[in-house]
Amino acid sequence: MGEITNPKNDARSLTHAFHEVEEENGYLRQNTPDVNSPVLEWTCPRKWSEIKYAGGNHKTKFVPRTKQTVASAPEPEDGYVSIELDSPIQPINGEENPDDQPYPPVVAFNKTEDEEVEVAEYQYAQNIVHFDDDYVSDGDELVLFPILVRGTLQYRGLDQFGHEIAPLDEWSEPIHVFHDFDQNKNETEVHLIGSARFTESETLALYINSEDKIVWEDEDYPRGSYVSKIEQRVDVSV
Repeated sequence: MGEITNPKNDARSLTHAFHEVEEENGYLRQNTPDVNSPVLEWTCPRKWSEIKYAGGNHKTKFVPRTKQTVASAPEPEDGYVSIELDSPIQPINGEENPDDQPYPPVVAFNKTEDEEVEVAEYQYAQNIVHFDDDYVSDGDELVLFPILVRGTLQYRGLDQFGHEIAPLDEWSEPIHVFHDFDQNKNETEVHLIGSARFTESETLALYINSEDKIVWEDEDYPRGSYVSKIEQRVDVSV
């Protein structure tokens, strides 16, 4: 693994699904709460001579989520069932109206009714979500997938034996930054700091330090196979 200053432009996207590097060269796991721990690894496959990452040139798109189970929803009041979250949430891109947000702060699944339910109203400062009592009833079992906000993340390089070589930047990035902006717009895309190249069997690893656990896959998630999603642009040499 070495630094790069002028990466060739053969752009690819590394993701949580590992389509580019293939599954045997990718790894997902949960973080240990309050410990800086690896949650994702991309290992340079034999089909490429190297992966080149430069934070200033390569954007990072990241929508991490955690999970909360509600065994029995409380009785409704004034037409709403209200749930206090165990972890904080925030408006996405500063927009408090869900209709103006690129993705919801909380994805919810009603296991009792076997259907996704939308949050009718958010109280961000209080970490409370309200559901219309037409869709959530007293005693329903709910599974909530709030965005992961607390903590920091950092890329690190691993050698062919899985040993850590070095962080790509000595400073970690707050996770909430990814929810502060609309990541789909060029002018507000997120770029991390640091650069490196990885040859065959060397690994670009994502570390998280948070009191909340990231969730990558869950059978109750109603919006596809993956709960949390990441896309890292890189350049490769074939």
